[in-house]
Amino acid sequence: MFQSQIYKVKNNHYRQLSLLRHDVKGLLSPALLQADRIILNKSADKKIIQSAESIASSIEKTSDYLNATKKIDNLF
Repeated sequence: MFQSQIYKVKNNHYRQLSLLRHDVKGLLSPALLQADRIILNKSADKKIIQSAESIASSIEKTSDYLNATKKIDNLF
């Protein structure tokens, strides 16, 4: 019985983390798309493009970090 309760708690925990990762990535996607759009704009100012590259890089690192948390979840 105790094992069953632990399983339910762990399963709920993993599900909640999965939803959180999904939601955060969804919130960041529009910003990444806009940053990419600026980067590809040939007429944009060089400083603006550099800022967009920095934003895109930060978002991609955040996404990589969130993906890495999946691997940690699978260890337990």
